[in-house]
Amino acid sequence: MLASLALGSLQGKVPLLTRALTGDFNGHHAFMIVSMLRAIDEADNRISRLSEEIDRQL
Repeated sequence: MLASLALGSLQGKVPLLTRALTGDFNGHHAFMIVSMLRAIDEADNRISRLSEEIDRQL
């Protein structure tokens, strides 16, 4: 899932990213990933709300 979030020139490296992210993955890693994905979702939501407000103001 993380490799699929790659942007720009990293898109061509998804297989390498997938391989790099495969291996020893424990509870701490899961906690950190969930935290990061939540932060991304929250940022996306804030951007969406700001965009709506900008459209409304214009």
